[in-house]
Amino acid sequence: RLQARDEAKNALLAAVGHDLRTPLASMKVAVTTVLEPTLNLSEPQRRKLLETVDEETDRLAEMIDHLLDLSRLESGAFQLSQDQVDLGQLVRNAADRVRLASGREIRIDSSGDVTVVGDSVRLLEVVTNLIDNAGRYSAAETPIMVSIRPEAGAVVVAITDRGPGMTREEQEKLFRPFTRGVRSGPGTGLGLAITRSIVTAHGGSIEVVSSPGTGTTMSVRVPKRALDE
Repeated sequence: RLQARDEAKNALLAAVGHDLRTPLASMKVAVTTVLEPTLNLSEPQRRKLLETVDEETDRLAEMIDHLLDLSRLESGAFQLSQDQVDLGQLVRNAADRVRLASGREIRIDSSGDVTVVGDSVRLLEVVTNLIDNAGRYSAAETPIMVSIRPEAGAVVVAITDRGPGMTREEQEKLFRPFTRGVRSGPGTGLGLAITRSIVTAHGGSIEVVSSPGTGTTMSVRVPKRALDE
């Protein structure tokens, strides 16, 4: 087990190094170009290069924040608040965020008592990220389906898309930090790893049901009661 943990840590460090180099390389090229007096850059050209530096700086800051979040969550050092959370309302809030950003159609079906004890801010992050991912990897004209239901001392939030689906191998890698696969795209490559860590910290779990050509359903199971009750 210790060897497997060391191998996972080394793989993560290698991935971090690779992903940090990309924005740093872009910044280096942009700064070097701006500082080269023989190029006689126009003001719009200089501004475009400086905007690249600004964007890549934001990207690096986001990546570092996500790495710190992931480290705190996986070490147990992150303190979750213990709020009474109506997951039905929380899902509606998350859906509103995604609709505003993307214009996607999101259909919500909620039934029964879907209140849990947990960190409302972090749970909103989880649901928003999963709905956003469902929209990112499915055709714009297809709706995203979200159901919320109580189930055996817990509440299950299931998000279904009509995207290309995933193989079993892709599903096994889905929550690994910096994994490149069918669901890789813009961002730090840490979103789903953090999502799973937040759910695990609540004593919950995420189940993925998918196959090529059939779409994907991600089901988040959150216990109704706090872990220390």
